[in-house]
Amino acid sequence: MPKPQKGNNEGSWNKKKNVVMQQYRKTQKFKKGKSFVPVDQPGNNNKKFFQKVMEEYERKKTVINENKQRKEEKRKKIEEARKKYLKKKQENFKKLSQKTKWGQPVMKGRMEILLEKIQKSVANAK
Repeated sequence: MPKPQKGNNEGSWNKKKNVVMQQYRKTQKFKKGKSFVPVDQPGNNNKKFFQKVMEEYERKKTVINENKQRKEEKRKKIEEARKKYLKKKQENFKKLSQKTKWGQPVMKGRMEILLEKIQKSVANAK
């Protein structure tokens, strides 16, 4: 016994249904009465859709801008810390590289560096 084909029956039913709906809408259009079937208003839906898309776009744009600002602030902080470190390193190098006229290291700079280290360690211990 062969199996009945479902596709043919459903397809023909959909065609008939569409024809009936078209005729109904056509008669309602000429009668200018309210139809029982809700008719979509494409302009209104398009506006809502467009507004939703624009809101989503603006939301994503603000998130991206916030992320950019956070990254920029973080980069600036890192750059400032780096500059501060290099300046301190250069000052220490100048103090350590000073020599007397006989080629001996100047102990004043070395003592200042040691004093700063001791003061930092005491401040951190408190």
